[in-house]
Amino acid sequence: MKGAQKPQHNSNHQPRRIRRALIIAHDALWVPLAIAAAFWVRFNLGPIPADFWLPMLILAAVAIPAHMLTFWAFGAYRGVWRFASMPDLVRLSKAVAVGALITLAALFIYDRLAGVPRSVIFLYPLFLLGGTGGARAFYRALKEYHIHRREERGVQNVIVVGAGKNGEHVLRGLRVYTSLRPVGLVDDDPNKWGTEIYGVRVLGPTSQLAELCRRKRADQVIVAIPKPGRKTYSRILAQANEAGVHCQVSASMTEDEEGNGFGGLRPVTTEDVLGRDPVNLDDGAIAATVRNKTVLVTGGGGSIGLELCKRVLGHEPARLVVFDQSEYNLYEAEHALSMARSQAPIDFVLGDVCDQARVQALFRQKKPDIVLHAAAYKHVPMLESNVVEGVRNNTLGTRIIAEAAGHFGVRKFVLVSTDKTVHPTNVMGASKRAAELLCLSLQKRHPDTCYLITRFGNVLGSAGSVIPLFERQIREGGPVTVTHPEVKRFFMTIEEATGLIIQATALSRGGEVFVLEMGQPILIRELAENMIRLSGLTPGEDIKIVYTGLRPGEKLEEQLFYDTETLHGTGHSKLLLADNNDIAAGIEENVEALTSAALARSETGVLDALGRLVPEFNRRRDEAEPRHDQTLSDSPQDQAKLPTSLRVIK
Repeated sequence: MKGAQKPQHNSNHQPRRIRRALIIAHDALWVPLAIAAAFWVRFNLGPIPADFWLPMLILAAVAIPAHMLTFWAFGAYRGVWRFASMPDLVRLSKAVAVGALITLAALFIYDRLAGVPRSVIFLYPLFLLGGTGGARAFYRALKEYHIHRREERGVQNVIVVGAGKNGEHVLRGLRVYTSLRPVGLVDDDPNKWGTEIYGVRVLGPTSQLAELCRRKRADQVIVAIPKPGRKTYSRILAQANEAGVHCQVSASMTEDEEGNGFGGLRPVTTEDVLGRDPVNLDDGAIAATVRNKTVLVTGGGGSIGLELCKRVLGHEPARLVVFDQSEYNLYEAEHALSMARSQAPIDFVLGDVCDQARVQALFRQKKPDIVLHAAAYKHVPMLESNVVEGVRNNTLGTRIIAEAAGHFGVRKFVLVSTDKTVHPTNVMGASKRAAELLCLSLQKRHPDTCYLITRFGNVLGSAGSVIPLFERQIREGGPVTVTHPEVKRFFMTIEEATGLIIQATALSRGGEVFVLEMGQPILIRELAENMIRLSGLTPGEDIKIVYTGLRPGEKLEEQLFYDTETLHGTGHSKLLLADNNDIAAGIEENVEALTSAALARSETGVLDALGRLVPEFNRRRDEAEPRHDQTLSDSPQDQAKLPTSLRVIK
């Protein structure tokens, strides 16, 4: 078998060796040609006198090996002619200059350059550079000509958005690596209109993108602007949809803000449209907190819990314990975490945070140093009709886990909370606010355990979030259901949320509420429209948007902190610290009443106790508005039943 492989190996490298030998011979031939041309020009393009033939031959004999040596030393044969560019020309220029200096120094030592005109000394390197560099440039131009003319009918026209440095890199990458043909640029800077980059004209502002796409018969729009922002993306998508063209973004724009290099193209994503900037974490502080520690993640099979597990494994823990009540979630987590390249042992433990005996046995056996408590019920309408179970899991389950953490000497306990805890109007928010208050009160009882709370809004892609719902509705042809035209929510990516949770864990000293910086709230209606556009469809035409009315317990807009909470910086731009010194007395008594009511399965008793524990809880159950589960068509009869503001977008 080895004997059979050897000829194949040689055949693979044979063409490359032949090409390199031809290139070396080409450059070697140009040395005497450049010298002869220099002498010819010196004598006014006439015959070269016989007295100068010998000095010319001596000069060539010395120059050929000198230049071959410098061409090789400066890497003139590492580049590929098809992709010859400015760095190749710079290397070639250095090689020619150094080779000429070596040649002239050698001849000066030999016979003080006898018979070599001074003009030849300056002319021949220029001719040599022009010959060797010009051949490379001509070859590249010829190859590009054939590439862009081949299969002309199959080539797609594209308009690039952004005529800055990033746009220049994208244009160059498109020409070299793709068969796409740039037919224009758009940019909102009036000073760039009418200018050209690589022969591609800046046609006008982004507001004219749809018209320009039709005029230039563009098939695609490529975004080449670093950090365009939500409004810019929305405008570009709307214009692209109006023209009926596909929209992509240069992958390098997210990986390298300076646009250095061409990373290919990818579709515009929901994360792009939301305009979230990448989060920079203090990996050193996080590693110092997690390394060689046993970390327990409750709800570790859920979307946020699983991502937290992945984050922890990236910082060399002594052991990771994944705790979840769902057998299927644990099975999926085991499969997902097996892909992580970590030497830390991982335990997958099945159990319920509300089972006190199970929790205490878990803490006694595993002895965790850090607990990340992500186990929670979080679907607002679901908990409105399952009050007892919601409070039992979110509040009383947190109490069991948090008290065990203090009793067994856990160093840090992190409660993953939500923006719905601020002035809650639903059971989900009130139950999580009660959990926050419990953790803050436990800090006084267990000062050796550092209790902290991380509070943030909606997480893209988490289980039960609106994004997967919209994606499914669009896939099924609509309609997309939005509760209210003015409803707004905070959003961040799951990677951003979990990264900041781990960062807060490293920063905490105990008894803090960390509020994750969420940016500006986003209209869910606008999110739905942009997701429809991302699918290449037009809102209101291809996919209808139906407003179903606020569901029980929902608010138009969430808040991230109370008016009584004072925010402070933490040293991390994405983390704020909310003062929580004003904690109402009687928390323990109210929690005991809540526990008794939950054990008695009394919904009324649970709500009464929850109201005493969270005085700002103002439950909203407005049955007058259309419910989410009602089927609403766009027929005149059905639409007439709704207020004007809630009717289908046409």
